Amino acid sequence: MPLRQTDRTKPPLAASEKRVVFNVRLPTKEQVAEASEYLATRVGQRPTRSWEENYARETTLMADWPATKELKLQALRIGDFGIGAIPCETYGSTGLAIKRASPFPLTMVIGLANGCSGYLPPPDQFALGGYSTWRARSSYLETGAEPKIVTTLNELLQQVRSRRIAQGSMTLPPERRPPARRLRTSPNQKRRVGDRRSATLFPFCWQCHAPIAQ
Repeated sequence: MPLRQTDRTKPPLAASEKRVVFNVRLPTKEQVAEASEYLATRVGQRPTRSWEENYARETTLMADWPATKELKLQALRIGDFGIGAIPCETYGSTGLAIKRASPFPLTMVIGLANGCSGYLPPPDQFALGGYSTWRARSSYLETGAEPKIVTTLNELLQQVRSRRIAQGSMTLPPERRPPARRLRTSPNQKRRVGDRRSATLFPFCWQCHAPIAQ
């Protein structure tokens, strides 16, 4: 039996974000010159075929990159559920560190959210090497970026956890609510093109567009 509106409570909602600037691990002029000579003498116009050739190409492609990169970090709250959003591909240890420090009983970390800023290795991983740490367009943030992001995201989660939400602001006035639609009662009924049934299947979806008190 589907739940009616009166059967469901409205969880507190909150969101917070912060833009943080990080340094970029750029190649030196000497490294760019060495990589350019390597590609000219060993690769030429053909596609790259090895790790060495790939990362020589990446070095030349990053020669003119800006020295810093701005990332948007975000935290969301849905009742007792916390969500952290990072525009990088993180290690499992990073997600676990955020969850351990989170003020929420249940926390989820979403990677590659609000952007695509490459891998995010913890500082101790750079000494071990590997493709997720080698400087390239897929891994270029400063070596200390991961702990800074963990700290910032935990601060954002604390903010959304402690923020007071006015429950009345989560309800749309009647004139802004979408019309309810009736589900098909027979499998032989044809569905009209463009027929939206989310208001019936998920009667609270429209509340996502309500303003959140700050």
